[in-house]
Amino acid sequence: MHRSTFSRLIVFILSLSCSTLALANAGLLHFVRGEVSATDSQGNLRNLNKGDIFSAGDTINTGKGALAQLKFTDGALVSLQPNSSFRVDEYTYNGTADGSEKGSFSLLQGGMRTITGAVGKQNRNNYKVNAVIATIGIRGTEYTAQLDDPKETLLVHTGDGLIEVCNSAGCILLASGETGRINNNQEPQRTAYRPQLPPPGLAKETSTTLFSSSEQRTPQGSLRVLDQPSIYPMDNGHPGYGP
Repeated sequence: MHRSTFSRLIVFILSLSCSTLALANAGLLHFVRGEVSATDSQGNLRNLNKGDIFSAGDTINTGKGALAQLKFTDGALVSLQPNSSFRVDEYTYNGTADGSEKGSFSLLQGGMRTITGAVGKQNRNNYKVNAVIATIGIRGTEYTAQLDDPKETLLVHTGDGLIEVCNSAGCILLASGETGRINNNQEPQRTAYRPQLPPPGLAKETSTTLFSSSEQRTPQGSLRVLDQPSIYPMDNGHPGYGP
């Protein structure tokens, strides 16, 4: 084989391998505090630190008092509260929002806040979160979900956009500022009682950028991005918004 042809072949193989690796990675740990781990589809356990990669098939677990913020390759952010488990069941994103992207996730226990990314914007049916007793779908949004310990009640609050929550008894659409209560095998209902995610306590880190919840907006009405020090006065010293 001619040397130039061989060189081009090597470059092609390497680029193909890098592309495959990039597609396999769903995202990275944007923020970690406390004991955070991942269990892959084979049952292998590993500890996670800021900057570590996670992939489809991984279950991210946060321990007591621990926090984790996941940053997906499509731009989505998922903030996990203490004592939570979140599994990436399926994830495909090729870098372009062309409708082929797909994300399927499971909230196995605990609480989460999320701002969705490119997945689901072109085809909303390509995004879903299974939360044991109900399934959450989106119309491009920011929302909070809390699954109680017996896993019989799910509270979902929409910060921005529109979400749909369904179980075996029916579905409910929740617009910005609305909260839904979903009990196992009962029709979903609107409620004034919002998810009460436990405050994790003071954080030593002060440079991490966090995403907001619906109460924090600019005068123009758009979501405001806050860092941790500016959050503290709003919750008696606890960062109630963000990870």
